[in-house]
Amino acid sequence: MTRRGQSSPLAVVLLIGIVLTGATTVAVLGGGSIDDVSSSAESERASQEMTQVASEAAAVALGGSQQRGMTVDASQGRLTVEENASWICVENGTTTNRSFILPEGADDDESCGGARKNMGTVQYDTGDTTVAYEGGGVWRRGDDGRARMVSPPEFHYRGDTLTLPVVVVSGDVGSGGSTVDLTATAGPTDRVDSLTNPLPDSSGSVYVTIHSEYYQAWGEFIAGRTAGRVVELDDDAKTVTVELVVPSPATIENAIYTGGDGSNAVQVQNLEVDSYGSDTYSSSDADGDGDVVTDGGVNPIEGTVDGDVYTIRQGEKVSVTSGGRVNGSIHSQRKVEIQDSGSVKEDIFAERKVTVNGDEVGGTIHSEEKVTLSNSGLSVGGVRTGSGLTFNADGVTIDGDIHAETLNDLGNKNPILSGDVYTNDTYGTQSNSAGVEVPGELHASGGIYTDDTTVNRSAYTDADLEDTDSDYERDVHVGGDADLSGTTVSGDVFVDGALDTSSDTKATGTVYVGGDADLKSTTIGGDLHVDGNISCSNVTVTGDVHHVDTSLSCVTTGSPSVTAPTSPDDPNPPKSPEEPAPDPPKIEVPPESELDPVPAGCTNDGGTIQVGDSSHVCELPPGTYDVSRLDVDQGKVIFEEGGRVELYVSNDLSLSGGNITTAPDGEHDATRVEINYYGTGGANVKTNITGVINAPNAKVDIDNSDTHIHGAIIAKKVQGDGGAQVHYDEDLSGRTVGDGKNGTTSVQYLHVTTNELEIED
Repeated sequence: MTRRGQSSPLAVVLLIGIVLTGATTVAVLGGGSIDDVSSSAESERASQEMTQVASEAAAVALGGSQQRGMTVDASQGRLTVEENASWICVENGTTTNRSFILPEGADDDESCGGARKNMGTVQYDTGDTTVAYEGGGVWRRGDDGRARMVSPPEFHYRGDTLTLPVVVVSGDVGSGGSTVDLTATAGPTDRVDSLTNPLPDSSGSVYVTIHSEYYQAWGEFIAGRTAGRVVELDDDAKTVTVELVVPSPATIENAIYTGGDGSNAVQVQNLEVDSYGSDTYSSSDADGDGDVVTDGGVNPIEGTVDGDVYTIRQGEKVSVTSGGRVNGSIHSQRKVEIQDSGSVKEDIFAERKVTVNGDEVGGTIHSEEKVTLSNSGLSVGGVRTGSGLTFNADGVTIDGDIHAETLNDLGNKNPILSGDVYTNDTYGTQSNSAGVEVPGELHASGGIYTDDTTVNRSAYTDADLEDTDSDYERDVHVGGDADLSGTTVSGDVFVDGALDTSSDTKATGTVYVGGDADLKSTTIGGDLHVDGNISCSNVTVTGDVHHVDTSLSCVTTGSPSVTAPTSPDDPNPPKSPEEPAPDPPKIEVPPESELDPVPAGCTNDGGTIQVGDSSHVCELPPGTYDVSRLDVDQGKVIFEEGGRVELYVSNDLSLSGGNITTAPDGEHDATRVEINYYGTGGANVKTNITGVINAPNAKVDIDNSDTHIHGAIIAKKVQGDGGAQVHYDEDLSGRTVGDGKNGTTSVQYLHVTTNELEIED
């Protein structure tokens, strides 16, 4: 008898349940991973296909072949040619004054976008990822929206030469779901003939602007390949602009320039900075301007700067405190703080917030962020801010106009205004502004809500106006509804919506109402025009009433003629004037054949200049010297006349005492002497000297009341204290520093071509 095993029905059910549960678990938990792997594989396949397209297309576009065929697997998506999907423009000049290189012959009054050269794009869209051949490179963007470069475009930078062949793609491809056979055919290649190589030092910078779905990756590539920097990035327009610096010798333009990026790259502590006339070189003329320029911050200014203060590139804040004074303007890439009786005679330009708790700002405050005025008795020329203006003290005087996104604490702090007021927000009791007198025009896009307020010129709003017991000395323009109670308007009233009046409201001119008019206890000196319904109680109209319904007792015959109100001018974001942009100076020591030996009376070993004995006299004739130390403690150093003395110091610069004569008595010709310190240790200057101190890698300390530097200082950082003074010799302007070469390897030769390529299936 044969015996066979049998499974019970329960065991079968259990086995089926286990299998189904496992399958479900795999589907639920592993499905996402499977999809991710599949999507990644599709993206990689698409990238490989477009890289192959780029390889074949480059051979045609750059002259290697007149025509090439290629096969693309487009089974995972759709392949198209978009001729207007991307463009490029190349300009030469400065931040605010540029000329077009490409497109050649474009009107310089246009901007990139108006004048551009289309590049075109061959795009492979898989749904989750787009991969494109554009500008000779391959780019990819995934679900996260981030663009990445797959292979570089035809953009070559060798030494100081930039070669930019712009591949211009056109054609008609619209295939997907199958293998696509493409043909790439070369078109004309045109060279830009307007370029002058090498680019002249005075030409400024080269600006390359790209519009593309992959604009961020383009910017990263160009800046990384050329050591350029992204200066404009517009996410809405999908454009990026990269600045490529044309090399130019570092010149002397300012009393103090520092290349350090710290918050206290310049410290003006009881230091005075000014300039003097280059025609006399007399210290008695040292009462002009002397600018301070830094890549870092100026913190603090406790002394006096007669010129302008600039923090450039990504510089830190400017702080004026403890009675410090800037007699020029302040231009800051970050915030500006005026504290403890500090003052600024002219304008303030800041890309961040401005806080003033000092005595005076003689010009206008321009801030792209918040402005806070916090000192009682403060006087300010005017305010233009892209954000809010806050008053934290009573009695602040604004001598000019106010342009602010929002206004805070006006009525609570009773500021004294002298000009026009512009705001995109509300003005009035809702922003605590009741009782404030506006001597000029009032423009408030968000509405006017006033109480016991005087506006000496016209008022404009896009929204509503609600008022009690205020005087408007000229016309009132309202884009919404108006509610006037006890209000006097010495001009015309334009209301686009409804108008309600009460409590002895007066208008000396004509009243125009686009909606309904509910008038009580109102006197109108001119005509009344109403487009909606009218209700009247105790109303006097000197002129005619124009309304379609003539049955009311306060209405005479006529037709309405309602004029819409004029929109207020929005406060425009402030723009700082073009800033100086000096290249950080570098020092290249001249070759040994160009150096002069140090006189025996100035050194013991030929490699140093040390004057430490009070009886020691060092006479240094005109020439070029390279020493490890320049150390003057006591004794006497005479820079002889008859030519220029150029010193290069490697390890130690200390001018802490002694008698240093670098110019004839009574004269201060700073062009005669240049001290280049290329070490990284600190440099001390505590004695009088006429000349240029160039220490780009070091901090220079000036902290002695007997120290007068006639000339200029270039350093990584500068700290001035103890009553020292820096007087800028204006005759230094435009002169080179160091060896005059600045060690630059930026763009000097630029070759731009357009290479047309047609791709069809």
